[in-house]
Amino acid sequence: MKISKLSFTVYCILLAFIVLTSGYLIFSSDKRSPVEIAERQAISAEFGWTDENGNYVKKLTKLNLLENSSTDKYSSLYYRLPGKLEEGKSLCFRAKHIYLEVYINGERLYHQNLPESKLYTNSIGANWIQIPLLSEYAGKKLELRYKLCYKNSSCGIDNISINTAKNEVIQILSRKMSGFVSSIAFIIIGLLFIFFDIPLNRGTQKRHELLYLGLFSMGISAYCLVETQLFQLFIGNERIMHLLSCYSLMMIPIPVTFYINEFFGFKFKYTANLYTCFIAAVYLVLIILNFTDIADYHDTMTVLNAGIVSAIVLLISSTIRYTRANLKDKSRSMVYPILRVVGLVAIAIAGLIDVIRFYVFNAQDPAAFLRIGVMIFVITFGLSAIERALNM
Repeated sequence: MKISKLSFTVYCILLAFIVLTSGYLIFSSDKRSPVEIAERQAISAEFGWTDENGNYVKKLTKLNLLENSSTDKYSSLYYRLPGKLEEGKSLCFRAKHIYLEVYINGERLYHQNLPESKLYTNSIGANWIQIPLLSEYAGKKLELRYKLCYKNSSCGIDNISINTAKNEVIQILSRKMSGFVSSIAFIIIGLLFIFFDIPLNRGTQKRHELLYLGLFSMGISAYCLVETQLFQLFIGNERIMHLLSCYSLMMIPIPVTFYINEFFGFKFKYTANLYTCFIAAVYLVLIILNFTDIADYHDTMTVLNAGIVSAIVLLISSTIRYTRANLKDKSRSMVYPILRVVGLVAIAIAGLIDVIRFYVFNAQDPAAFLRIGVMIFVITFGLSAIERALNM
C-alpha cells in the first residue's frame, strides 16, 4: 500500500523543522568548544630552550643537527618553567626518534620504560608525552636529557606546551580525527571490494581485480591509519606502532602487481611472478638485517620506498599501455580509462608531496595528502573494476 502524499508532506515538514532549528542553535551558540578552551589554556614552551653551553636552541624538531647530539650518549636541553604553575598542569610534547629523560633539581620526572625484542627497530617512533608538573616546580630549571635513535634522520620534539593532559588529548584528537576516520573508511572500502569479488566470480570467467584492489587499499590505508599517531595515546607499547608503520609499507607493492596482472596483463608471462619473488626476497633480507641489528627498517627506508615506487611505475606504464590500446578502439567508451589516469595522477602527486613533507618539513602526519590521493585512486579504479566485472 502506497504512502499518501499527506503523510509524506507531514514527514518533510517535521524533518525541515528539526534541520532548521538544529542548524540555528548550532551556529548561533557563542559557547566555546572544548577544543577552543584547550587551545586558550595552553602555554607555548617552544622557545627559551638552551643547550649545555647556554646557547639558545631554535629548532627542537631537528635535534640531530645540534653539535652535542649523539646516538651514543645523552645530551641535555634546559628550560626555565614559568614563575607560576597551576595545579594539574603538565609538560606536553611529541617526541620523535629520541630516547629521553626529564629532571628537575636532579629529581627524575620521566623516563622511558622500553620493551625489548629482536623484532623491534632501534627507535620508538613518534609518541605523545605528558609529564605532570607540581606547583612547587614554578620558576625552576627543567632538564631534558636525550639521545638520538638515528644520526641521519629528523629526531626531536614538537607540539611542546604547558597544559593539562586532558586538554592536550583533546587537541591531538581534534587534529588527527579526520585522518583517522578517512583511513578507517578506506579499510572498509577495501573489505567491500574483497567481499564483492566473491559473487562477481561465480561465473565461468574468474577475475579477481576487486580482490587485489581491496588488498592494496587495505595495505596503504593501514599505513595512513598508523601514521595518524593516535594509537600512541592508548597503547603503552609505542615501539610496536613504528614497527607496524614499516610492516604496512611492505604490504603495498605485491597487491599492486597482482592487480596489474589481472586487469591489464604484462607483456611477458612471468613478469608478475618474478617481480613478486624479487620483492619478497628483498623484504626477507630487510627482516634479517633488522633481526640481527645490522640495519633496522628505518635505516633501509629508502629500499622500502623504492619497492613502492617500482610498483607505481609498473602501474603507470600498464595504464598508459592499456589506455593507448583503447584509443585505437573507437567503439569503446573512454570514461573509465580517463578515470584511471585521474586516479594515478592523484596518488602520484599526493605521494610525492608527502615524501617532500617527510624529508624536508618534518611533517607531523606523513600521510596527510596521501589519504586524499588514495581516496581518488580507490574510487576511480574501483569504478573501473566494477564496470568491467559487470560487463563480464
